[in-house]
Amino acid sequence: MAHALTTKALLVAARAAWPELTFDEAGFVEFLARRRGAVPVHAGDLLLVYLWSEGDERAQRHLDSQYLSQLPFIISAVDRAPEFIADVVQEVKAKLYAERRLLQYAGRGPLGGWLRRAALNTASVLK
Repeated sequence: MAHALTTKALLVAARAAWPELTFDEAGFVEFLARRRGAVPVHAGDLLLVYLWSEGDERAQRHLDSQYLSQLPFIISAVDRAPEFIADVVQEVKAKLYAERRLLQYAGRGPLGGWLRRAALNTASVLK
């Protein structure tokens, strides 16, 4: 019973975070179930990742505008050279999207922080 309440609460939180996005509840619940090592607390962020994985263009636009648009600023903490920043942004996006590493996000912390770590790690490797 507690699992159902937790799932319901996650659905409510996801809807509240992105009320303009529609989604298949059963598919999202299955997506959440695959990430149950620990109870995710960032349902809205997970909803974006889920919808992105399903090819939803609106979710992609939200990911780009809300999160990935911050990458140049984050990377500039390592090196301010425009070429370096562009290379790191390209590498991070390739890993997240082409290699589908975005699906490793489990929702235990904010997606922005998770992406920040990914960007800084990539920048450190490329430096």
